[in-house]
Amino acid sequence: MECDGAGNLSDLNGWLSANGNAGAASDVCGTYTWSNDFVALSDDCGFTGSSTVIFTVTDECSNTSTTSAIFTIEDTTVPDVPVLTCPKGYHLVCRRQLLCGHHHFQHWLCDGDRFRRV
Repeated sequence: MECDGAGNLSDLNGWLSANGNAGAASDVCGTYTWSNDFVALSDDCGFTGSSTVIFTVTDECSNTSTTSAIFTIEDTTVPDVPVLTCPKGYHLVCRRQLLCGHHHFQHWLCDGDRFRRV
Protein backbone atom coordinates (compact mmCIF):
# COMPACT_ATOMS: atom_id res chain seq x y z
CA MET A 1 0.00 0.00 0.00
CA GLU A 2 1.42 3.41 -0.97
CA CYS A 3 1.63 5.91 1.89
CA ASP A 4 -1.11 8.56 1.78
CA GLY A 5 0.56 10.79 4.37
CA ALA A 6 -2.28 10.39 6.85
CA GLY A 7 -1.76 6.86 8.14
CA ASN A 8 -3.88 5.01 5.54
CA LEU A 9 -6.53 4.32 8.18
CA SER A 10 -9.39 3.72 5.74
CA ASP A 11 -7.19 1.39 3.69
CA LEU A 12 -6.11 -0.50 6.81
CA ASN A 13 -9.66 -0.83 8.15
CA GLY A 14 -10.90 -1.98 4.75
CA TRP A 15 -8.11 -4.54 4.54
CA LEU A 16 -8.84 -5.86 8.05
CA SER A 17 -12.54 -6.14 7.26
CA ALA A 18 -12.03 -7.74 3.84
CA ASN A 19 -9.58 -10.32 5.14
CA GLY A 20 -11.48 -11.02 8.34
CA ASN A 21 -14.85 -11.40 6.65
CA ALA A 22 -13.74 -12.84 3.33
CA GLY A 23 -16.28 -15.66 3.45
CA ALA A 24 -13.55 -18.23 2.89
CA ALA A 25 -14.36 -19.91 6.18
CA SER A 26 -17.17 -22.42 6.54
CA ASP A 27 -18.60 -24.51 9.33
CA VAL A 28 -20.88 -27.51 8.86
CA CYS A 29 -22.37 -27.23 12.30
CA GLY A 30 -23.36 -23.60 12.81
CA THR A 31 -22.21 -20.04 12.45
CA TYR A 32 -18.79 -18.54 12.98
CA THR A 33 -17.17 -15.20 13.77
CA TRP A 34 -13.92 -13.59 12.69
CA SER A 35 -11.43 -11.71 14.87
CA ASN A 36 -7.89 -10.42 14.44
CA ASP A 37 -4.98 -9.47 16.68
CA PHE A 38 -4.03 -6.18 14.98
CA VAL A 39 -2.60 -3.65 17.46
CA ALA A 40 -0.44 -1.20 15.51
CA LEU A 41 1.91 -0.83 12.58
CA SER A 42 5.67 -0.95 13.11
CA ASP A 43 7.23 2.49 13.33
CA ASP A 44 9.27 2.78 10.16
CA CYS A 45 9.88 6.22 8.64
CA GLY A 46 7.14 8.82 8.29
CA PHE A 47 3.73 7.15 8.11
CA THR A 48 5.12 3.85 6.82
CA GLY A 49 5.15 0.53 8.62
CA SER A 50 3.84 -3.00 8.57
CA SER A 51 2.04 -5.50 10.74
CA THR A 52 1.60 -9.25 10.63
CA VAL A 53 -2.02 -9.87 11.55
CA ILE A 54 -3.43 -13.19 12.71
CA PHE A 55 -7.06 -13.70 11.69
CA THR A 56 -9.01 -16.20 13.76
CA VAL A 57 -12.35 -17.76 12.89
CA THR A 58 -14.30 -19.28 15.78
CA ASP A 59 -17.42 -21.41 15.51
CA GLU A 60 -20.28 -21.74 17.99
CA CYS A 61 -18.52 -24.64 19.77
CA SER A 62 -15.34 -22.54 20.28
CA ASN A 63 -13.37 -24.41 17.62
CA THR A 64 -10.87 -22.08 15.97
CA SER A 65 -8.78 -21.85 12.86
CA THR A 66 -6.21 -19.15 12.05
CA THR A 67 -4.45 -17.60 9.12
CA SER A 68 -2.10 -14.63 8.87
CA ALA A 69 -1.34 -11.83 6.45
CA ILE A 70 0.95 -8.79 6.36
CA PHE A 71 -0.28 -5.23 5.82
CA THR A 72 2.48 -2.85 4.68
CA ILE A 73 2.49 0.88 4.03
CA GLU A 74 5.49 2.01 2.01
CA ASP A 75 6.69 5.31 0.63
CA THR A 76 8.02 4.98 -2.92
CA THR A 77 7.24 8.56 -3.98
CA VAL A 78 10.19 10.89 -4.35
CA PRO A 79 9.95 14.29 -2.64
CA ASP A 80 8.97 17.34 -4.65
CA VAL A 81 11.78 19.81 -5.22
CA PRO A 82 10.85 23.44 -5.75
CA VAL A 83 11.78 24.98 -9.07
CA LEU A 84 14.22 27.79 -8.38
CA THR A 85 14.05 30.73 -10.72
CA CYS A 86 16.52 33.55 -10.62
CA PRO A 87 15.65 37.16 -11.27
CA LYS A 88 16.52 38.20 -14.83
CA GLY A 89 20.26 38.72 -15.21
CA TYR A 90 21.17 36.56 -12.17
CA HIS A 91 22.20 32.96 -11.70
CA LEU A 92 22.32 30.69 -8.65
CA VAL A 93 25.58 30.45 -6.72
CA CYS A 94 26.34 28.05 -3.90
CA ARG A 95 29.39 29.06 -1.90
CA ARG A 96 29.30 26.20 0.58
CA GLN A 97 28.73 22.49 0.53
CA LEU A 98 25.03 21.61 0.71
CA LEU A 99 24.35 19.11 3.45
CA CYS A 100 21.46 16.68 3.53
CA GLY A 101 18.29 17.85 5.12
CA HIS A 102 15.58 20.42 4.66
CA HIS A 103 17.00 22.77 7.35
CA HIS A 104 20.34 23.20 5.56
CA PHE A 105 18.65 23.77 2.21
CA GLN A 106 16.28 26.37 3.72
CA HIS A 107 19.22 28.16 5.35
CA TRP A 108 21.02 28.29 2.00
CA LEU A 109 17.90 29.66 0.30
CA CYS A 110 17.47 32.37 2.92
CA ASP A 111 21.07 33.45 3.52
CA GLY A 112 20.89 36.31 0.99
CA ASP A 113 23.95 35.17 -0.95
CA ARG A 114 22.34 32.79 -3.39
CA PHE A 115 21.99 35.19 -6.36
CA ARG A 116 24.85 36.84 -8.22
CA ARG A 117 24.57 39.27 -11.10
CA VAL A 118 25.97 37.97 -14.40
